[in-house]
Amino acid sequence: MILKETGDLVFEFEKIVKRFPKITKQWLINNPISASNLFVEKYFYKQSNYNQKIEYYLPIKNNDKIWITIFSKYLESNDNDTNILEIISAFNNAKDFFIPEKIKIKAQKKIEQINSEFFEYNNNFTITTNIIYKNDLKSLKEFKKDNYEFTYYFNLNWLNRNLDYPTILNNFIYMFEVIDERQGLMTLSFKNKRMGIIDCIYTEKKDFYKTDYFFESKFQLQISLFYMYYDFLKEKNIYLEEVINYFFNEYLKTEFNLINFIHNIPSKNTTYLEKIRLYAPEIESVLNQYNSFCNEGFIDHNLIQNTLGHFRISSIKSLVSKKYIYPVEKETNKILYHLFSNQSPLSYNINYEGGPDCECFYDLIIKYNITKKDYPEHYINIIDFLLEKKIITEYKGFLKISYITNSLKLIYEYDCINQYNCIDYYFNENEKKYKIKKSSLSYIAAINYLENNGFIKFDESGCLFSKNEQDLIDYILNNKKFLNSLSIRNKYLHSSPNNLNEESHKYNYMILLYLMICIVLKINDDLCENHFLKNNITTEK
Repeated sequence: MILKETGDLVFEFEKIVKRFPKITKQWLINNPISASNLFVEKYFYKQSNYNQKIEYYLPIKNNDKIWITIFSKYLESNDNDTNILEIISAFNNAKDFFIPEKIKIKAQKKIEQINSEFFEYNNNFTITTNIIYKNDLKSLKEFKKDNYEFTYYFNLNWLNRNLDYPTILNNFIYMFEVIDERQGLMTLSFKNKRMGIIDCIYTEKKDFYKTDYFFESKFQLQISLFYMYYDFLKEKNIYLEEVINYFFNEYLKTEFNLINFIHNIPSKNTTYLEKIRLYAPEIESVLNQYNSFCNEGFIDHNLIQNTLGHFRISSIKSLVSKKYIYPVEKETNKILYHLFSNQSPLSYNINYEGGPDCECFYDLIIKYNITKKDYPEHYINIIDFLLEKKIITEYKGFLKISYITNSLKLIYEYDCINQYNCIDYYFNENEKKYKIKKSSLSYIAAINYLENNGFIKFDESGCLFSKNEQDLIDYILNNKKFLNSLSIRNKYLHSSPNNLNEESHKYNYMILLYLMICIVLKINDDLCENHFLKNNITTEK
């Protein structure tokens, strides 16, 4: 009787569930939609920034086979949630709970059906992305937006004239932005760059890589740009694999005296299925070799051979210590939220109209002469907190950014920063040494202040990749960390994806090559940083 009246609310009360285990268990079996929702809420949904997570008490253990019966009934219904379907289809059977492949495939087909019906129903609303190589551009690239049509233009004259291998590699930085020019970070799912309202809608799941709309659109754009450039070079009889080979076998030896790198590429005539199987192990091989160089000072192939099978992205070292800076949780995140988020109450001020280029408190205090009196009384304590911590300053009653604020903005935008890439320096020919520009001194002072006051921490792991980059690489290559990973390496090396055509194999191969280009650029950036730090560095006068 209680369950008829309250439904799944009963499962918020541990004592009731323990008192009536048989009744509550049978109710879950008879109500597969509610039961499936409760299961994923309890075991897979993360705590949201916007809603309090409810604790549920279920009379069926998470590894009980009864859940298979419940999920089967759920899939037979017409009331399906794609979040639940994603969890069922991606469930890792290596754990202590097994979901038959037939059920997982059925869940995946349901997702495809729901998505197809959604786009068919909303066919009047389309988002179009165009990529155009154009001759008469005045710059390397241009971007135009017309409502929901996005067009990316790239300078065809430049591409045609610059076909040498070093410039081709540089194009991935300065033209196609495979890694960030300033920070040297790979194209990642920067959580703080997303719109707040979408973050409210998107449900973040445990053991799932966050593939919301913003990540998917950015990722697809990057791979599409890569795809086009690969084919463009191929038409010029230039194979990108050979460009990568040049980096490992010639460039590293000439520029950094890094010798004995072994890098194998598939032949031009192999199918894309064969290319993936041949080239996927090269990513692990390249990283193991660089790791050996960082640890031993040379590439020890015997040691690498004896330690095969212990590969982890997080174990790949950098030549540079304390490479990345991360925010310390809670208090720093509170500061970042109030300064830069469009969801902070400080981002709206009734006296000043923001506009598209003025979305947060940081933008407001740069654009306008704002005082504390412009905000309601109950927000003054937040502003006083920022003033007390010297995050912002007050000049003649007006709120201003401090020398610390811009460093925090970088941390907000990238989730971490590469501390050495933020320092501007040049080589002084007369003194034959590197000099730090005066403009970088405020950044250095800001980092020292933030560290001394416990707002940031340096990465002590000495890893070549940031935490976000490690996650992205794991998402692409394997399924050790994320249930929804692309797992390209594992799928092709441990099985035969015969359900895919040659074009699908080519797309997956482009993702692998994209990742290898990222690794090439990361290694080069690391070697350049190390070269800079090993030289006698002084500050310009």
